[in-house]
Formats: sequence, C-alpha cells, structure tokens
Amino acid sequence: MAKLVIAILIGGAIGGLIGSRRSCETGACPLTSNPYSGALYGAVMGFFLVSAVFGTTTPRASTEDTAMAATASTLVTEVKSNDEFKQQVLNATVPTLVDLWATWCAPCRAQMPIVEQVAEKAGDKARVVKVNVDEAGDIAESLGVSSIPTLVVFKGGKEEKRFVGVQSADTLSRALGL
Repeated sequence: MAKLVIAILIGGAIGGLIGSRRSCETGACPLTSNPYSGALYGAVMGFFLVSAVFGTTTPRASTEDTAMAATASTLVTEVKSNDEFKQQVLNATVPTLVDLWATWCAPCRAQMPIVEQVAEKAGDKARVVKVNVDEAGDIAESLGVSSIPTLVVFKGGKEEKRFVGVQSADTLSRALGL
C-alpha cells in the first residue's frame, strides 16, 4: 500500500511539473496542458505502473475467511510428484479433476475458489487435485500443458475433457458427472 501511495505522489508531482511547463502547443496533449491535469495524469500513471509491477493490493483476509479457506482447501489434494499423480489421479476409482496452476497466475487464483466449490460439491463422488506447475513441471509437461489454468478431467485413469482458462463451477461439475 505504501508503494502505491508513493507512486501516486511521485507520479502526480512529475505530471504537475510537466503540466506547469505548458509545453503542449498543439492541443494534442490536453492531460499535460496545465499543472492540475498533469498531476492527475501523473498520479494515474503512477498507480498503473505500481499495479503492473507489484500487483494490486488486496485487503487482508479476516480470521473467519482464513478458516473457511483452510477448510475448503482440505477438500483439494495437492500433488507434487509423478508417484502422487499416479496414485491420486491415474489409479483413482472416481472421476478426478486436475487443476494445473501457478501462484503468479492471476486467472489461476481466480479459478481456485471455483475449484474448491466443485470439490465441496463432489464429496465422495469425485476427487479434485491441484498441481502447481512451478513445483511439478514434469507433470505439466507430460500432460502437454502450455497455458494455465488448465483443468483436466480423468475417468478410469484416462483424460476425458480438458479446459483452458477460467471455467465455471457448473461446467466443471458437469464434466465430472455431478
């Protein structure tokens, strides 16, 4: 949050200085034609720059939110090796949804609560597994994953369906046969 405020202040100051020079004589740059619009333009650009470099800031989760996330995440099994993948997915007796993701991937983070919702709905009828491609790249490579999030449904140890990008809970539940 401090980085964001500092970037807005510095961007605003630089924009104000540029606007005070009134160097725009063509009228093609109205955002820097006076100190006020220059400061506003600079502050907005500072905000976008810090957001792009450091990501946007989000409020901290309450202890209740953390407890709910911990409960939901116990329904999703994390697989970190080929042996675990074979045991949890390929040898599974129930349909299995595999979520291939990474911590730095914003769409993957958006997909995670949906995957947890599907895991909750599945109960004993299906299994939900997540594979961090940074920690288990060999699994992702063996599945031919080139984009994340990738969600793969396995039935009887064989791939049934594959989805790339964020998917709805209904789409994933239908693919699992729920």
